[in-house]
Amino acid sequence: YYLALKGDRQAKFFVVGWTFFIISIIVLVSVLNGFLPFNPFTRNAPYFGISIEVMLFSFALADRLNITRKEKEANQLKLVELTNNQNQKLEMEVYQRTVELGRSNEMLAMTNQVALIGGWQVNLIDGTVSWSEITRQIHEVTEDFIPTPINILLFFKNGESREKVLQAGEKSAKYGTEFDLELQIITGHGNEIWVKLIGRSEFHQVTCIRQYGTFQNIDKQKKIEIALLKSKILAESANKSKSEFLANITHEIRTPLNGIIGFTDLMMTTNLDESQEDYMNTVDSCAKALLDLVSNVLDFSKIETGKLELNIEKVILKDLVSQSIELVKFQKKDKPVELILKIENNLQHFLWIDLIRLRQVLLNLLSNAIKFTEEGEIVLHIEFLHYDAVSEQSKLKFSVRDTGIGISKENQNKIFEAFSQEDASITRKYGGTGLGLSISKNLLRLMGSELELESDVGIGSKFFFTIDVKTELV
Repeated sequence: YYLALKGDRQAKFFVVGWTFFIISIIVLVSVLNGFLPFNPFTRNAPYFGISIEVMLFSFALADRLNITRKEKEANQLKLVELTNNQNQKLEMEVYQRTVELGRSNEMLAMTNQVALIGGWQVNLIDGTVSWSEITRQIHEVTEDFIPTPINILLFFKNGESREKVLQAGEKSAKYGTEFDLELQIITGHGNEIWVKLIGRSEFHQVTCIRQYGTFQNIDKQKKIEIALLKSKILAESANKSKSEFLANITHEIRTPLNGIIGFTDLMMTTNLDESQEDYMNTVDSCAKALLDLVSNVLDFSKIETGKLELNIEKVILKDLVSQSIELVKFQKKDKPVELILKIENNLQHFLWIDLIRLRQVLLNLLSNAIKFTEEGEIVLHIEFLHYDAVSEQSKLKFSVRDTGIGISKENQNKIFEAFSQEDASITRKYGGTGLGLSISKNLLRLMGSELELESDVGIGSKFFFTIDVKTELV
């Protein structure tokens, strides 16, 4: 009744049908109880009500079926429309993807053409071989050439290249490993070129059914690489020859120089007038300066050729650094510069070290400090950092600090290069070859250490290094 009042047509059919049915039942009951007379109308009232009810129920069912059919048709139309829309979208997407794929393939083909990269595959089931157009161009074969597993191997240069490709192919087919080889081939026109062969294998269960990959012409790059390698070998050989020549010639120069210095010392012990003594002092200082230069060049040559070896011996640390201070004292002459040795009291140790080379490093650092310091102080400081009782190894820190001219940040790496100083004005004013720091740095590297620097222009510099050495209490 609620739905009928809301206007639902099927509900109205049901309400009217039930109403007729109920009226017919009331009439029948009234006749049976004598409330209404028994006549043809009252006698047939129930049949009439039921017929009306069945008819209205049929109308309601038919109406419902009709509505269902229309809804189904509407849904089908919607489904068809939705399907058409989806098909259109799918077709558009397929079209766009096809266009993009075509562009990608075109771009890939252009890239392969420029890079000379082709493709290849060998079907191990039927024994057929497929080559891309670039691969055919690289091999310089005719259009009617048909590659086979046998004839493609003949392109690889007999010897190392052919053996490599055979071994790589067999290993890949057996274990599934990929391969990337640089090989030589002889093309159909008889040209010998370098190529890069990359390949992998495809398996079905445990059987290799296909091998495929890329084939690239790298002839230009490879020949440049080979030429560079040859040039490098020649340059290294020339450099080695130069260093050996310097080592030999400086060794030969040192012998007469030592003679000059020795006889100069003897002459200075004789009775000389003031002018003669000045002359001999000049000869002596020049000869010693030249000897230092020759010694530096000899050491540099030995380092370059790898012939410099350390001679480890047992030395007393305190004696080593004290001697270094004493040896450079005369260099400061009349400069108002104080030389200070700062060493911890507990460093009463023997060291196992190359005495000559460590002293050479300290002398180089102290000499530079004196050269570039006009006033103030120069401090040689030795610190004990760590001791390992098991290995009897100690870590010691050596530093030389001065109050000299300092070094600018941009030139602090440059001064460690051979034959280099901070700038040309330094060379003109103070002299020197620029070998001292380079030699010291390389000597310390042989000892497993590294020479480091802290410096500020106008304030001073501090050169320092740490070494691990075997030690023993004196």
